[in-house]
Amino acid sequence: MLALAGILFGVAVWRSEERALKRRLARLAALVEKTSAETSLQTLNRLRRLGDHFAAEVEFVPGNALPTTVGRQELLLLIQNARGSLAELRVRVREQKVTVAADRTTATTHAVVQVEAKGTSDRATEVREAIIEWIRAENREWQIRRVRSADTIRNPALLNTTD
Repeated sequence: MLALAGILFGVAVWRSEERALKRRLARLAALVEKTSAETSLQTLNRLRRLGDHFAAEVEFVPGNALPTTVGRQELLLLIQNARGSLAELRVRVREQKVTVAADRTTATTHAVVQVEAKGTSDRATEVREAIIEWIRAENREWQIRRVRSADTIRNPALLNTTD
């Protein structure tokens, strides 16, 4: 009976870690979004909260290109510049599968992410498959340390539009 209780506890902890990572990715997507003009104070607050989602250095692997490692501050500057140049930016996580390592200090999320960007006169939509590698920081929060983007781009019209 004690062994069964231990197994059930272990499964509950694993599932709670998966839920925590899914919530963390959803919060990240919401923070990246831009639906209207923002004040400088709103932008700074958003960037501060975004920074909490990333390790001190993050490696990006775009498709088959060579990986690029950027520091957290450089990454936030890139995000700020991208958001600042757009009138609107929407990010939707369409699918995701989370795998937590046995030691519960690392995890991987396989996700399909849809990004809709609206400039001053044009609009673009892109859907990509991404593999996100997480590490658990000293404060016990999950942080992104590596993002790999697949070459596969899907037609957004073919996706199930229910969230």
